[in-house]
Amino acid sequence: MTSDGKGISRRTAMKAAGAAGGLFLMGKAPALAQGTQELTFLTGEDGKDTQAVWAKMFKEFTDKNKSVSAVVPEYLNPDEALSRLSILLNTGQAPDVGKFDDVELTALAYNGMLEPVTDIVEAIGVPEGARLRYKGEDYFVPSDIGIPMMFYRKDWFDKASLQAPKGWDDYLKAAETLTDKSQRRYGDLLVTNPSSGYTTNVALNQAWSNGGLFFDWIDGKWQVVVDQHKDELTQTIEWFKKRTAFSPVSANYAYAQVNQAFAAGNVAMIEYPGARTLNYLHSDFPDIEKVTGVAPVPANKKPAVKLSNGGLCIFKKQGRDPAAAKALVRSMVESPLYLEWLWTVPGHLVPTNKALFLGKWREHEFFKAHPDLLATIDAAYPSGYSAVTGPVATKGPDLNPAASSVFRAGVYASLIGSPILDGTSAEQTLGAIAKSMQTAMDKLKT
Repeated sequence: MTSDGKGISRRTAMKAAGAAGGLFLMGKAPALAQGTQELTFLTGEDGKDTQAVWAKMFKEFTDKNKSVSAVVPEYLNPDEALSRLSILLNTGQAPDVGKFDDVELTALAYNGMLEPVTDIVEAIGVPEGARLRYKGEDYFVPSDIGIPMMFYRKDWFDKASLQAPKGWDDYLKAAETLTDKSQRRYGDLLVTNPSSGYTTNVALNQAWSNGGLFFDWIDGKWQVVVDQHKDELTQTIEWFKKRTAFSPVSANYAYAQVNQAFAAGNVAMIEYPGARTLNYLHSDFPDIEKVTGVAPVPANKKPAVKLSNGGLCIFKKQGRDPAAAKALVRSMVESPLYLEWLWTVPGHLVPTNKALFLGKWREHEFFKAHPDLLATIDAAYPSGYSAVTGPVATKGPDLNPAASSVFRAGVYASLIGSPILDGTSAEQTLGAIAKSMQTAMDKLKT
């Protein structure tokens, strides 16, 4: 996961790290050939605590593998990391190892830039449901999951005799009840920013919760199915439009601004992909933390669980034996420091391994202070979907490069932005979305 804004400290995160175990405890990683080399590592995670844990991981690795003299990391924010990666790839200077999300990793796998890591995934026993393949091969080792959740002001809800909403109708009722525009207080926060990944995540999550699909795996291939799901998607658009009455929709928010608006007492409810909101409040606004509740994201028909899947990958480099890079990746997910890394933002980074998820990971003190956080994660853990497979993941499809492309281009975000900012009809909006998706499909190499 990435750091999303100023003021997000993780100072209490590692108190429970002493008892941490590795992600998968199955045998030893293979020994490397003799001879020294440096390995480079690039990621869009720039949190200081994350860097500190990874520095210890890298030292642990080089101490055990004398063939590698150093691991040289480059920590950038998400946008900078992707720009930097593009430059490195275009100049033939790819890093050895990277840490990115499934959307970006799918694009890299599709473009033939990654080494297959199926041998690692199978050796360490990644659960089947956590594996994401392209043409039968694993191209990244799943390392963490981000689960969407709702944060709400318990004190405001209690005063109004409201319960945390579970469905769309409940959500609108609570948002209306808690909106007081004379006090510049809103019941809801609907982000319309078309260039924000936040908007994309919310749009995709809620469309899926209403049974609306954009792509489906039919007859062994991906197909655009927007027209077949126009009723569900139109209902989703209309629900977003209703929410504008209770939200400062003119605000051009991104992730950090969403958390800041909630901390400032401007909004009663927000959706966020992971527990960074609660960690932010714990660090900088402890009084607000005490009156904040956590619950599953309200959904209309199905659980609203669009997961953010993180993974480690190995870049192809001409004339290089990838053995050392593979050993590094394996060591990172088997290290005793793995839990310490996940705990840098407790609840925001969830392990892919179910045994660890049900065991040591949940022993962190943050979960004892916030049992509703753990209950929300527990409810979502087995039922979520990746943006590059969607709710049809159980059919066993390959990763969808077209879904990756339109996600990165903000096409899903137009489900919110076009009708609300531009006044575009639902029919026109869905027509434009379907056209963009079909264009992405048509561009795929066979």
